Amino acid sequence: MLPTGAISPRVPRLGAGAASTALALASDGRPSLTIALPRLDAHTLGGLFFLFEAATALAGELFDVDAFDQPGVELGKRLAFCQLGRIGFEDEIEKLGLVPGFERFSLD
Repeated sequence: MLPTGAISPRVPRLGAGAASTALALASDGRPSLTIALPRLDAHTLGGLFFLFEAATALAGELFDVDAFDQPGVELGKRLAFCQLGRIGFEDEIEKLGLVPGFERFSLD
């Protein structure tokens, strides 16, 4: 049984699929969040981005994970530079011993 007021009156505006998902999660006792923005402008969107950044940092602290350490991002950049033929990155893939037979990207 859902507690009274568990689903906001705004939820139906999201459509049947979103409202059904919210109800299903609530009936299973799972947390979920629906965010209604008063308007979509730079200030409001910036505030929403900050909310998610702060939530990411907090979750990282709670779970003892460095939420801002992204070794895969740096490796991806180096491999992309190699693929695109950027000077100094020509043999990055071979040096790392990754994907035998990997071919550089070509616009041809």
